Amino acid sequence: MVVGSRCAWAAANVGAVLTQHRTDPRLGPKILERLKGRSSPEAIIDDLERTDPDLKWRQLAVVAADRKGAFFNDAKILSVSKGNVGRDCVAAGNILRSTTIVDAMISSSRKTKISRCRNG
Repeated sequence: MVVGSRCAWAAANVGAVLTQHRTDPRLGPKILERLKGRSSPEAIIDDLERTDPDLKWRQLAVVAADRKGAFFNDAKILSVSKGNVGRDCVAAGNILRSTTIVDAMISSSRKTKISRCRNG
């Protein structure tokens, strides 16, 4: 199975979606369509929590073109998992050795942006 083809979704000037841990490949295009309609990532995830009974098995990360983000983790993910929203980014992981990796991803994203601004 090619996991990557089921997990990452993106559209120019719309946003990006990550759906992992017992992923449903229908969620990526569905969430992008909602982003295209100007729904916020947080509103989309809130709606999915209410309407999708299988969401509890999934992990989602969503970033809109306006750089707003949201993530979803549920207790049904039995491995070590975490999500976090940073400035202009979202990081999520499961089957982690340590949840500190998610915070490090957020920190690294911020440092990379600062470096690019100073150098470019």
